[in-house]
Amino acid sequence: MLYDVPETKIEFKQEKTEECKDYSIIRITSPSYVTTGYANNDTNIVYLYMPNKLKYNKVIVLIHGMGSRNIRYLQYFGNAFAKKGVPLMLQILPFHNERKIESSKDGINFLQDDIDESLRDFRQAVVDTRANMNFLESLGLAKSGFSTIGFSFGGMIATILTAVDKRIDSSLLVVTGGNYQYITWESLATKLIRNKYETEADYESYGCNYEKCRELHANYKEILSKIHSVTDIEMIEFPKGCYLFDPLTFAPLIKGRRVVIVRAIFDEIFPKESTIALKDAIGTAKMINIFADHYTAIFYRRMLFNIGYKLFIEGK
Repeated sequence: MLYDVPETKIEFKQEKTEECKDYSIIRITSPSYVTTGYANNDTNIVYLYMPNKLKYNKVIVLIHGMGSRNIRYLQYFGNAFAKKGVPLMLQILPFHNERKIESSKDGINFLQDDIDESLRDFRQAVVDTRANMNFLESLGLAKSGFSTIGFSFGGMIATILTAVDKRIDSSLLVVTGGNYQYITWESLATKLIRNKYETEADYESYGCNYEKCRELHANYKEILSKIHSVTDIEMIEFPKGCYLFDPLTFAPLIKGRRVVIVRAIFDEIFPKESTIALKDAIGTAKMINIFADHYTAIFYRRMLFNIGYKLFIEGK
């Protein structure tokens, strides 16, 4: 499968970067199984918030959003869960933070007009995260499985990850969504690539105009009704390659697991239709609305932590 971890063995290195009262932060690095030709980016990096006293042998997988400011704000969750005795791994996504390409903006490479490269980059994000999950299991962690928290673009990655990895029993998806028809043509974040599609992009390689995009997505619900396993995704001939990294395609595979979606009422990045489409495709997800826009949703982090703790640890 596209998002499986290759069987080739790689070396993981650990370095304790910070020691706090109740936990330590450990930086874990390894060569990425998926290569892009950029040395920084092809180093897989994750930060493990490891409690001094392990109370719950479940690992939370936290996936940040796109841009340079997200990681700093999300460290709160590593601190909060570790203090409760729950390990948390903060995955550094490709082209972000220490992995970004010199002189480029964090995550900008995900906003491009080449389907093959986009699929490669999404695959790298998911495979890197699964490789780190495997490594933590080899250390004796996660005997009770994994849970995911995904913010914004990280929620898109977390949706695909949850769908392809059955070790994950619950997910908290915050200010995110699916269906590129909505994300591409209605989101503030995709204005640049939207303009490029209409003026420069070669349709055969990626770009569409609005009408063509609507046409390609007209039968999405019918396609989703045929997806019951990862194998189905491999067998279906999709109208366009972007279906293979659209969270909506993978959402039916999460049905039955515990999922909470948090939607910001004034979200200018993920349109309402995008978030609702994701919820409906999962089928069993619960949605909570917060009075915020995309960026101020982080001010609800204490509430989000409480939701996550109840969902992951208490099973509520």
